[in-house]
Amino acid sequence: MTSPTTVGGDERLRLFLGLRLPGGALDAVEAWQRQHLESVRVVPRTQLHVTLAFLGHRPAGELPGVLGHGRDPAQAGPVPRDAQRRHARPR
Repeated sequence: MTSPTTVGGDERLRLFLGLRLPGGALDAVEAWQRQHLESVRVVPRTQLHVTLAFLGHRPAGELPGVLGHGRDPAQAGPVPRDAQRRHARPR
């Protein structure tokens, strides 16, 4: 028997890159949901996030590599302003 968080290499996972919201933002979204979404299912606080990129349905065997790529840039810290300008798209 496997745990719910264990997946096999042939299974396909719906992957995305997302950011957790800070506590104040979560409080505001929860309050808005309670006020405006009376007759529909609301998203639980633990599931609220901002999706930056949808990666699609990927083989479960790719998950370790995807996690490694997603965590490394986050640990590197902010991008210097001059690097942001060099890589910005022309308008």
